[in-house]
Amino acid sequence: MKTMTNLTSFFLLSFIFIAISCKGDVPTKSGDEITEFITAVEVTNKVARNTVVDNDKKTISFDLGSEDRKTDVKIRLTLAKGVSMVQPVQAEAVYDLSRGSGGFILSAGGKSVRFTIKAGTYEQTVAVITAVDVTNKTARKIVIDNDNKQITFEILQGEELSDVNLRLTLAEDVSMVSPTDAQATYNLTTPKEIKLLADGSRQISFWIYAKTYIPLPDIHDFLISVYSPPRYDLWATIGLEKLYRQMADAGFNHVWDGAWKHFTEDIQAQALDASERNGMTFMVDLNMSSNAKYDTDPALAASELTRILNLVNRFKDHPAAHFYIIDEPQVQVFDRLAKIHSEIWKILPPDKYVLAANMYGLTDGTKPYGGVSYNEYMTQYMPKVQPRILSFDTYMFYTDPIRDLNMQAVFVQNIIDLRNRSVQYGNIPYWGFIQANGQGNTFREPTLEEYRWQINALIAGGAKAATYFAYDYSSNLGHPGLLDINGYTTNLYDNAKQVNWEIRAYADKVMPFRNDGFIMINTTTDTSLTSRTPSNLKRNSYGSLSNITTSGKMLNGCFIDDNGRKAVLLFNYNKSNDSTMSADLTFNGNVSYELWGKDGLEKEGTATGLSGLSLLPAEAKFLIFK
Repeated sequence: MKTMTNLTSFFLLSFIFIAISCKGDVPTKSGDEITEFITAVEVTNKVARNTVVDNDKKTISFDLGSEDRKTDVKIRLTLAKGVSMVQPVQAEAVYDLSRGSGGFILSAGGKSVRFTIKAGTYEQTVAVITAVDVTNKTARKIVIDNDNKQITFEILQGEELSDVNLRLTLAEDVSMVSPTDAQATYNLTTPKEIKLLADGSRQISFWIYAKTYIPLPDIHDFLISVYSPPRYDLWATIGLEKLYRQMADAGFNHVWDGAWKHFTEDIQAQALDASERNGMTFMVDLNMSSNAKYDTDPALAASELTRILNLVNRFKDHPAAHFYIIDEPQVQVFDRLAKIHSEIWKILPPDKYVLAANMYGLTDGTKPYGGVSYNEYMTQYMPKVQPRILSFDTYMFYTDPIRDLNMQAVFVQNIIDLRNRSVQYGNIPYWGFIQANGQGNTFREPTLEEYRWQINALIAGGAKAATYFAYDYSSNLGHPGLLDINGYTTNLYDNAKQVNWEIRAYADKVMPFRNDGFIMINTTTDTSLTSRTPSNLKRNSYGSLSNITTSGKMLNGCFIDDNGRKAVLLFNYNKSNDSTMSADLTFNGNVSYELWGKDGLEKEGTATGLSGLSLLPAEAKFLIFK
């Protein structure tokens, strides 16, 4: 009896052991019921959508394209541990789902399990138009959208939309209905509908949409410019080559030929040559008159236009030459400016550009816009002159401490205004002036940190250039610039040199990107800033950057390029010389990045964030997510 009891116990324990061992091989619930049979499904020879595996209901479902055959659907199953195929015997097999469903049989835990495969249908787009050629216009961005049945493209501004000749390439078994020919001329001042016939019976409507574009200058480098280069009388005492080499040594790569220097054409030619030798471009001042009599006397206007076009023709092939027409125009001259601007573009080589005007900027007081508000001033300028580059000047460092504090936010507001107008008119590049020195009794001398702040604020808003006003000493201002009255460099030159090379270490990396808003940190008490920043541009996070923790104040620019890459300019908004700050960045996962700053590429790798990021007063770093 005792022996029998021992044998019973042995068999019972063995059964429990086997059960536990089997239980560890396959997923189960609280008892022996298997909960998961198939972990993944892949349709390998069709484009399947909406694939769902339901292990509870023993079904697999997905949708196939309306043009796909369902008689030969190749499916690869990934089976859970302890699960094997019965029928068919291979986990990858071809199924006939032409009746809407099919199935297979598995073995799991000693039991047979039958699964059903259900195949639905999604509307599959078949290309009916495969190519479009605009034969008589300068067209770009031609897009054929067979899903939404439309063709879109852009035509160079100045070319008519009323007679656009298109040549369509049609897919096999597709023919034209209206118009009857695949090549025809269309009036595209409004959208145009065309009709096609597919498979001999199916009529399809397509819509054609066209708009104009302004060709923008292709400028790859961030421009750090001087306005008012060394005056001509210094060339004899110090030397043309030394003066221009000093500008290049200080990190400048672009020169504005200031009208108040009264350069003659022959002097401009020498300045162009000196700029080229020192790796800088030179923007020739065409010196359009602001005198109202030119706007009422056609003969005077015609004479001015001839003079300007002759000057452009003289220098347009010089390697360093670009052009600008007028500084701070009023609304009364916009019609004449538009005419001159348009005529210059007609004769410029493709690698040259002309800046129509440097515009008055916003101020906390009034400026002579020409009897209109700032908004009306810019609203008239944009469609009338059709600029391909924007530029503005707003000077912010006042001797009056109250105005001085307020103008910091006004400067940012002006940046945002030009940013928005740039976007509205096709992402026109825009530039901004920075205050380089004192001016009379009204403006004080900026510090090194304030140089840094002005340029980084411009970059944060998407600007492509920063121009120092003024480089040379001028009796008009009553203050030295980066040069003193005798042409020797000042402490402002030394400050500019340090800041410029800091900026040039990363600013070119920003050039392919455009501003897409701002992340503002610890600015809620700064109502002068927050009230001037539109709500649609305020971001809490951006790209892979999910959070910034810092006690500092930041105005971070958000950026995106044409390929969808995102980046953030991390900008310390404080500019007092004791406002170095630290920040901790959190990413929304383990992401690849590059961090560019005043030392070039400072960090790169893959991380979930960055800790202890240090920023000097008004310093910025450019964070690119790969």
